[in-house]
Amino acid sequence: MERTAAMDIGGEDFALESGMEPTEDTLLMPKQQMIFAARAAGIMPLGYIASVAAFGTGRRFAAWCADRASSVSWARAASTPGR
Repeated sequence: MERTAAMDIGGEDFALESGMEPTEDTLLMPKQQMIFAARAAGIMPLGYIASVAAFGTGRRFAAWCADRASSVSWARAASTPGR
């Protein structure tokens, strides 16, 4: 029985181990590769391209989400295995 349902990459940990800052620019390619790997495996990719540590507060994160609300349906469709 397959138990793996999703995949994520810890952006801050990856950046630290790679010797780079955890910014949207530096994490874009590694996180895209994780998305491709998850899709190839038929599992759900999880996470954000940018570092969640940059938000600092729940309000900043909520504002970021609200700014991107128009792309939510696209992101959901793009990340749903089997579509």
